[in-house]
Amino acid sequence: MKLIFSLLLCSAAALAPPELNIFDKFSPELKSTIKSINTVATSNIFVQFVGGTSSVLESILVTRFTNRAQRLNTMHDLLVANAEISQRNSIAILANTTVFYKSFWITNQLYVRNVDIPTMLEISRLKEVSAIDLEETGFLIEPVEIKNANKSANYEWGIMKIQAPEAWDVIGQKNEVGEGIRIATVDTGVRVTHEALKDNFFGEYGWFDPIHPLLNLFQLIEMVMELTPLELLLEATGLE
Repeated sequence: MKLIFSLLLCSAAALAPPELNIFDKFSPELKSTIKSINTVATSNIFVQFVGGTSSVLESILVTRFTNRAQRLNTMHDLLVANAEISQRNSIAILANTTVFYKSFWITNQLYVRNVDIPTMLEISRLKEVSAIDLEETGFLIEPVEIKNANKSANYEWGIMKIQAPEAWDVIGQKNEVGEGIRIATVDTGVRVTHEALKDNFFGEYGWFDPIHPLLNLFQLIEMVMELTPLELLLEATGLE
């Protein structure tokens, strides 16, 4: 009997979850920051919660709604309720401090500014908290100096940026009026009925569509005009 009881205790100990380190929920960046500062310093953090918003989004996907408005309103209400439940204990801890915090219900995250390490540790011990991340700050890229054409006062900034006047000067050396010059455009999409394009294609085959390579531009326009918006979506994505 004693032997069986001992075996049960050993089995229970083996199956028990390992004890979490107090910093296990901290992101590597936050751990690194904590190591480099003293215990009275503060950090800006994002608190993540178990499950995030997945349960809400999954329930929305399998539920039928009478219209789009009902779907959006239901999703909003469920996301707000989900965030309130998940973040309740964390907010209760923060309410006893003077730090600024803001709840983001749409992602189920809690932003906390200038929070100290003891408070972070207290929040991390909550079972519903999955991770604590250090706030990342992005900086704007400084504009680089570009070469301006001589006639900058007469052109819009976009024309100047691609140095169109200078390109025209090169063309002008061969032909002052630009006749005989063909322009090719490679793009992910274009409105073929645009007033600047519809009458200016180079001949009947001045167009190539890799999805419908056998159709010329005007056949393609006729096909598009006959399709419904849903058919256009399926055509573009390849879905059936």
